Amino acid sequence: MFAQSRNRTLSVACGDGCLRGVLLVANADFEDVPVIVSRMITNVASAVLYVSDQDVALAFYRDVLGFTVVTDADMGQGARWLEVKPEGAQTSIVLSDAAAFDKSPGEGAYLTFAAGDVAATVEELRQRGAEVTDPVIEPWGTYATVDAPDGHKLQFNERPAT
Repeated sequence: MFAQSRNRTLSVACGDGCLRGVLLVANADFEDVPVIVSRMITNVASAVLYVSDQDVALAFYRDVLGFTVVTDADMGQGARWLEVKPEGAQTSIVLSDAAAFDKSPGEGAYLTFAAGDVAATVEELRQRGAEVTDPVIEPWGTYATVDAPDGHKLQFNERPAT
């Protein structure tokens, strides 16, 4: 004879704004035993940009854009894992040596970043020597584009207050 299943799932909000499932499994005494069930994919970890020179790319992202280095490690066989991100960001950018992966410099993701004030960001980036477009105002928000090494175009935008 088999006992009837009493398993139930509850949704629980966590501090980072996500939802986690809590599966309540009945044990032998039919008491609820919580088992945490996490979503399989929780966020975008990184985007890869293929570059011709990792040191030149690092100087741009760190010194011009103000990103922090997450990881700079030898991968063996002459390859290097170089990962940067904006301060406080969840998602990072991997600056990958194009030649090591049989790619062309300039290949990779098209990236758009959030900015609190596009006009002020344009001026600051120009003071740091970057080539930046003038801000463009659209119904959905304001954006500008900065030229990065190897032909990458990085867009940053601000959304109107709602």
